[in-house]
Amino acid sequence: MLDRAVQDVLAQTRQDWELVIINDAGDRGGVEEVVARHAVEADGRLRVIHRETSTGMEAASNHGLRETAAPTVVVHDDDDTWHATFLQESLAHLAAHPEREAVVVRTLIVHERETATGFVEDAVFPSWPELEGVR
Repeated sequence: MLDRAVQDVLAQTRQDWELVIINDAGDRGGVEEVVARHAVEADGRLRVIHRETSTGMEAASNHGLRETAAPTVVVHDDDDTWHATFLQESLAHLAAHPEREAVVVRTLIVHERETATGFVEDAVFPSWPELEGVR
């Protein structure tokens, strides 16, 4: 799934990003393999921080936030998938609304399983379809 998540970021229409991968005590070799596979295309915008002890997704995310000086950040879990214009549209919205500090987007939940030939979707449905706003 990490490989697919990295491909999502590489496929963005907006390319001024830095990708900090936090390996929360996972398979170090597997992570390094994915990073090596995309190193040329990432052109120095991709780095990895390996944590020796897993402390959970929130702590790992906070570690990543401390490791970047980017003016805007987004958490992209390895099981998430982005539309190619996600960064472009989200950052354009923030630029058009400087009084806002964040963007919340509609999320689709995708139940899938991995097979020998790739991922197979079993169900797709909106997360919180009744949600109209966040404060």
